[in-house]
Amino acid sequence: MIIVKKVIIRPWLKYFAFTSLLLYLLVLSGSLVLDLLRSNVTTAEVFINQALNTPNTLIRILPLACLLCSLVTLNGLIQSNELTAIFSLGFSREKVLYNILYVTAIVSFSHFLISSYLKPFSLRAKNKIIPNLDKKFSSLKKQGLITSKISNGKMWFKSNEYFFSYSTFNDRVNEISNTTIYHHTNDFKLKSLYLSPKTKSNSENKWESDSLTTVSNLNTNESNSVTNKKKSSLNILREGPKDFGQIEQDITTLNFIELLQYIKKLNHAGVSSIKYEVIILKIISGASSCILFTLLGTIILFSPNKRSFSLGKIIGICLSFTLCYWLVEGYLIELAITEKINTYIGVFGFQIFLSLSLLFYYQRNRSLR
Repeated sequence: MIIVKKVIIRPWLKYFAFTSLLLYLLVLSGSLVLDLLRSNVTTAEVFINQALNTPNTLIRILPLACLLCSLVTLNGLIQSNELTAIFSLGFSREKVLYNILYVTAIVSFSHFLISSYLKPFSLRAKNKIIPNLDKKFSSLKKQGLITSKISNGKMWFKSNEYFFSYSTFNDRVNEISNTTIYHHTNDFKLKSLYLSPKTKSNSENKWESDSLTTVSNLNTNESNSVTNKKKSSLNILREGPKDFGQIEQDITTLNFIELLQYIKKLNHAGVSSIKYEVIILKIISGASSCILFTLLGTIILFSPNKRSFSLGKIIGICLSFTLCYWLVEGYLIELAITEKINTYIGVFGFQIFLSLSLLFYYQRNRSLR
């Protein structure tokens, strides 16, 4: 065990730290150049934004760092014949693999904590520190939910006494379109329903509807009462125009436990929560991808010829695979959000396929030894 720590685990940790730092600096450099070219932000805001965007950057680079450092570490041991010496001392390939996975499990757990808690915290801080964040850094806003809004045309929000959905919000005239408000009781039984094609805020910051349809008595045995009014006040909607700029971002600033509770409330009220479940599952799949990428990097342990590779070839293989992984995973997640495929298949489908492929590779080469 001491030999494994000195010869394998320490170099793995060293390469992991170096690779993570290098990838972070590469991403940071590119983002800084793009943000500094913006004319509507100050230099201080650019650096604050990049500092608070660090958790999101780490989420993307940690799995790639696991893949790179695993390949580089084992490739170096093959070139120096140290791996052969380890095997001659009685250490099996499986034992070497288990020790590497033990360290990777710590990285995976760290990835989970960053995605679940540190990233939402940084987003909340960013919204408070930088005014009009969504306008200044429009390409970075609402990353978690913007695609789901495009796909189904609705954005959902939970207030204390009601759920409401809308299609678009025009901040220039303070107008929201296709508003539907589901007013419920304390035990989440639907009490009233409000429908408004166009709702606009007046000079007193109160909402007015050109055509309001109200359906009441939904939670009683009495017949439903339907009323249609023109130029009616929508007093039940308490969120102001400034709140709508934060609604989509508010979902992404919920930590793991808060998001689970939010999904539970949506399901209890009979509202679809697919897009929010995808966010939860992406946190889990992101953490598991660290282990999966490490397994992919250790396939040379079970390779029959165990030939070493050049550093350039390793980098090329890693970048090509990672790009392919992100493209396929992103496409499957979009299919899951639009409910064209099962949610779990959309989030974990490619990971399951890759895991089965690696298992088949390990078993086949294990039988050849």
